[in-house]
Amino acid sequence: MLIVETVARIRRAYFIDGKPIMQICRELRASRTTVRKVIQSRATAFSYDRTKRPRPKIDPWRSELDAMLAENVRRPTRDRVSDHLCTRPLVHAEKKRQRGPGEMNRTGFAGG
Repeated sequence: MLIVETVARIRRAYFIDGKPIMQICRELRASRTTVRKVIQSRATAFSYDRTKRPRPKIDPWRSELDAMLAENVRRPTRDRVSDHLCTRPLVHAEKKRQRGPGEMNRTGFAGG
């Protein structure tokens, strides 16, 4: 979202100071398309409203992860595991579910 001050800085730099678009992009850390859009339009503020929020990929396991992390917090400090180790059982369970019973895993043994 561009606020009025940023739009004013871009226009001032381009129309009054005569700076090239690439220099404005570097100084204000804005993309070329954004700077061009501001220069070509008469709007004073720009905003983007997303119509639909995408669901996070972790959503199916959210409740299980929350339970594991809550259990981890209740443990004594020396017995706690880091967050990436908490998710390892979920990853293996999902791979096993995808593989199905009777199929061979990478070690050559059937999963069950």
